[in-house]
Amino acid sequence: MIDGQTFVPTEGNILTTLVPIETGNLVLIGTMTYEGLPMEDSSFVTYGQNVNFGAGVQTFDVSKRWLQRIVLGKAIYGSGPGYEITVEIVPPPVVIGSK
Repeated sequence: MIDGQTFVPTEGNILTTLVPIETGNLVLIGTMTYEGLPMEDSSFVTYGQNVNFGAGVQTFDVSKRWLQRIVLGKAIYGSGPGYEITVEIVPPPVVIGSK
């Protein structure tokens, strides 16, 4: 991708998951891999039950990492803004009542 480029998957871009009852958190992980390169950039964001699991349109960033130099056999990496991921989260319906 180049700066300012937008990529929208044309199919298979809907994911359904169970409500995370045990932890009370929805964790989204964004990972960018590169064809022919061993590098991978990733980040995550967490939405709790107290914010309705992030209901609505949410945006999070994945930082870009790169090799700056090698000093005494040790790789030194730099990082900066890389990719912005936008998702729409539709929360489960809330049922109020008793059995």
